[in-house]
Amino acid sequence: MRHLHTVTETFQITGVGLAVARYSLDELEAEGIEFGQRFEVKVHTPDGAVWRTQAVVPVQFVDPAPERHVRCYSLFLPTATPEQVPVGSEIFVRLN
Repeated sequence: MRHLHTVTETFQITGVGLAVARYSLDELEAEGIEFGQRFEVKVHTPDGAVWRTQAVVPVQFVDPAPERHVRCYSLFLPTATPEQVPVGSEIFVRLN
């Protein structure tokens, strides 16, 4: 599995899941991740716990900051909670 992201902040959206990362379109394409795609990730938490869950990139938005006015995507873990994915957690992915 390849390291995808180190969690620096999270936020929960009811009905969607826990947002753990934001990427530009170019970053996502470089990782081989497509809009709407579901895939498995492995989460390593700072306390040493390791577990697997599903991830999805369900929404697209435009970063409103003038210096970063690019299309962005957020990575969500639909079944995770902020307590399960604390800041400092590492997310790994294996894409086919």
